[in-house]
Amino acid sequence: MRWSVVAVVLALAVLPVKTAFAQGQVFQDISPNEMAQLMQQWGYPTEIESLSDGSQVIRSNARGLNFDVNFFNCGEGKFPRCSDLQWQIAFNIQPAPTVESFNQWNTDWRFARAYLYQGQYSYMEIDLRVTGGVSEATIEEYTRSFETMMGEFATHVGW
Repeated sequence: MRWSVVAVVLALAVLPVKTAFAQGQVFQDISPNEMAQLMQQWGYPTEIESLSDGSQVIRSNARGLNFDVNFFNCGEGKFPRCSDLQWQIAFNIQPAPTVESFNQWNTDWRFARAYLYQGQYSYMEIDLRVTGGVSEATIEEYTRSFETMMGEFATHVGW
């Protein structure tokens, strides 16, 4: 009898974890259309643009700033599924921030990287690999964290 009570208690302890896990989808890969739908659910406007190399990008904005979600390591076909996501923002600021400024950003912000491209574009980006399984909640957290970081980056580079 005592072991039966322990087994029931253990089963009940695990039940909420399984229930919560089942509520959100887990992605092994993701398509631009799926990502756009998720972002719209979270309140972000989206437009999927096809680029000249055949890849797709989501154009969006938040806090008055435009940003992109890029897709890497994608399969072939009309509706490719991709294993890597990248959120990216760029500013054309003249004069461009110094290398020291980018180094300071990269030191202070663990999950984001910033760099100067072609001597004039200030980029900041974060990446997420979905291979192996990533929850919808994790993808949303990355999106919202990027929104916060891009506001901080805009201030950092003097936008």
